[in-house]
Amino acid sequence: MDTSPVVSFQRIGKSFPGVRALSNVSLSLNPGEIHAVIGENGAGKSTLMNILAGVLAPSEGTLMLDGKPLRLSSPLDARRRGIAVVFQELSLCRNLSVGENVMLPALAEIPSWQLIRRARAQGQSRAILARLGMDIDPATPLRDLSVAQMQLVEIARALARKVRVLVLDEPNSALSPHESEHLFNIMRQLRADGVAIVYISHHLSEVLALSDRISVMRDGELVESLTDLTGVEVPHLVAAMVGRDLGDAAPYGLTHPPRDTAPVLSLRDFRVPGEINGISLDLRPGEILGIGGLPGSGKDILAEAIFGLCPRSGTVTISGQSLPAQKPMAAIRTGIALIPADRRNGGALLSMSVAQNVVSSTLDHHSRIGVLLNALIGETAGQQIRAFDARVSGPGQVMGTLSGGNQQKIILSRGIVSEPKVLILHEPTRGIDVGAKAEIYAILKRLAEEGLAVLMISSELPELVLHANRVVMMAHGEVSRDFTGAEISEQNLMMAASVQPAHLSEVEGAA
Repeated sequence: MDTSPVVSFQRIGKSFPGVRALSNVSLSLNPGEIHAVIGENGAGKSTLMNILAGVLAPSEGTLMLDGKPLRLSSPLDARRRGIAVVFQELSLCRNLSVGENVMLPALAEIPSWQLIRRARAQGQSRAILARLGMDIDPATPLRDLSVAQMQLVEIARALARKVRVLVLDEPNSALSPHESEHLFNIMRQLRADGVAIVYISHHLSEVLALSDRISVMRDGELVESLTDLTGVEVPHLVAAMVGRDLGDAAPYGLTHPPRDTAPVLSLRDFRVPGEINGISLDLRPGEILGIGGLPGSGKDILAEAIFGLCPRSGTVTISGQSLPAQKPMAAIRTGIALIPADRRNGGALLSMSVAQNVVSSTLDHHSRIGVLLNALIGETAGQQIRAFDARVSGPGQVMGTLSGGNQQKIILSRGIVSEPKVLILHEPTRGIDVGAKAEIYAILKRLAEEGLAVLMISSELPELVLHANRVVMMAHGEVSRDFTGAEISEQNLMMAASVQPAHLSEVEGAA
């Protein structure tokens, strides 16, 4: 196999108005290699990959393909040259079928005068989906899939034609451990086939297990390249990424609220058709209640159902006040703030300013007789930017230009501006680097200590173990176990998540 680089970045720089995103970055992508590129949100990883994808052009430096200068005019141009990039934020068409989404890039290259053979396209997409372990009808509407399934469809689309360079940006952020391991096996097979793979992930233990080479970025620069990973451990990578010592992760140590404290949120016989089969739970002021479970357990629909975004039955009460079903505005007025899992499609208003995002759920408080009070909006946004230590150039910066971690801080500040009684977070640190995670956890700790009730739904077991007072695990649409104190361990949580339907009643009885 030819081991000369497929792609080389030579002294790449990229500037935006008021921002230097990349400076003098040089690295190569070799065939038959998994090359991890890691760094905090805002380190420049996404900008570099956008240049490779044909989305952006470099301000300085040269991109090389097979030793020759390369100028990409568009993402389609990159795909024609065998470069496929799967970004963390999904770019699928929810109004199309699964098969149409998988084959969309290939269909775009068919001349306008040729007919598209739907049956042939569906057959090709079925084979690609099967390669990723997805036994699903290509005619299924994409909107009917879970976020985890959509993530696999995004990857399947990248494999729809022969690739020489495959970039995977947090590819398993919504996948279960089993789905992730299957994806890793696919990556190893592609490596064996000679594909150059760029792997971007904040799961550093996986980075060490998978990668042949690691490049570390910080503040738009390449700060370290590791070609020999023998003896390299996670703390070394963290130190290189953040440039500071985060200290050992430790539980918050918050005491569980007294049992006689009145719940601020109560669910009774709470049901979502086909998803949740009648659960009941209470959340008290000052408590961080973690909700965990495998995909399909019901946890991923829970936040939307409470907030009123999908059909549900049973009762939801906030401080004793009943919350009507399927009325999100009623949820906001009653005191619920929702931070959704999908920042791109459900959380951030990417084309609007930071200030507009901060006040978007409280426009009635920032307007008079229908006219927005821009001075008040700017003042509120400035306060929240400082309170959440968001790295932005100012309230007017466009939300879509922020890193994922800073977007999450702004979305979180929007929820807090509404002065909620209950804060619901679904995958609060998905796709966020270790430094931003530590900051988000500190914010949640402060909010809980101030008396806010926090419901944290997460797929990351360490997150639940270290940062929740109490953890409720779900399985097959039901509560399988409720853990407190020393009972909260990764082993116990995984066992509760993996319980089979026939054993749910006996597990609950043992709780």
